[in-house]
Amino acid sequence: MSRNKLIPIIAGVLCVVVLGSVFGVSALNKKSGKDNAEPSSVSQTGSSYQTITADNSQTGDGTEYLMTTESVADDNSESVSSKSGASSAQNSQNAVTTVTAAPSSSKASSAGKSTTKSTASTAEKSDYLYAYAGFNPVTTDMSVPVEKLLLNRKYKLPDGYVPKLTEAVKGSGVKMDYRVAPHYQEMYNAAKKDGITLTPVSGYRSYERQKNNFENQIKEYMNQGMNKVDATVKASQIRLLPGTSEHNAGLAMDICSLSETFENTKEFKWLQAHAHEYGFIMRYPKDKVNVTKIIYEPWHYRYVGTDLAKQLKSSGQVLEEYLGKDA
Repeated sequence: MSRNKLIPIIAGVLCVVVLGSVFGVSALNKKSGKDNAEPSSVSQTGSSYQTITADNSQTGDGTEYLMTTESVADDNSESVSSKSGASSAQNSQNAVTTVTAAPSSSKASSAGKSTTKSTASTAEKSDYLYAYAGFNPVTTDMSVPVEKLLLNRKYKLPDGYVPKLTEAVKGSGVKMDYRVAPHYQEMYNAAKKDGITLTPVSGYRSYERQKNNFENQIKEYMNQGMNKVDATVKASQIRLLPGTSEHNAGLAMDICSLSETFENTKEFKWLQAHAHEYGFIMRYPKDKVNVTKIIYEPWHYRYVGTDLAKQLKSSGQVLEEYLGKDA
């Protein structure tokens, strides 16, 4: 074949090859367009996922969201985050749990991605009777010596607890915990020798009686125009919540009177001078109302044992301060 005939043929072949390459690249780019789109706000690589249900009170919809555990360098991220210590996907002490705004319809379902349900809100709703007023006392530590048992608006007795009781003063009918009653009798006898009668007015009080007293106090304040929440809070400053009173445990005695004027009596003066010698303290002093959250009660005496009573008498502390606990 002559050279002049080969030139057009070679040119045609080269043209076909070039055009084929151009159209092939174009088609390939068009096909891969989906994979080159802007990545999802939730990255699947190297992260573990957990489906959480958003709390309606926070999001207004209750829809499901994806939660991914990933390393975050600092706390400046605008995503909703909380510290996470449970995920095995964490590789850094700075890892946090990040909740994205993407609905769970786009959640990862590939192998190796475990999904579990949880609630977005970490706060559990309390079923405590007076939770509506902000009260949610925990059960106090019953393993401690009775002298250091703490009861107040934040610490309550175990449900159904009833102490073993005996008379505080023989023939009085007023009872206390059997471990405490002998000490009251001893103090009563000592005061008698000094011409003082420490009449036991109110010792052990049942849960039901305490509840009835507390509810009546709430009603009294509501009848004065208070709403239920405010009435409950104010009532708690005068009558402790049922199950949180030292009377419910049989550890305290109201002596002689239930009036502040008791502080002007010879019986009060004797108690101020000698109660600690028998293991008793005035539990709610006038200058500690901000600590105990209870009004001044010069008649309410609690048994804490002679060693601790003397220590508190000397330091001027109340039980909450000594134990480092709030009321």
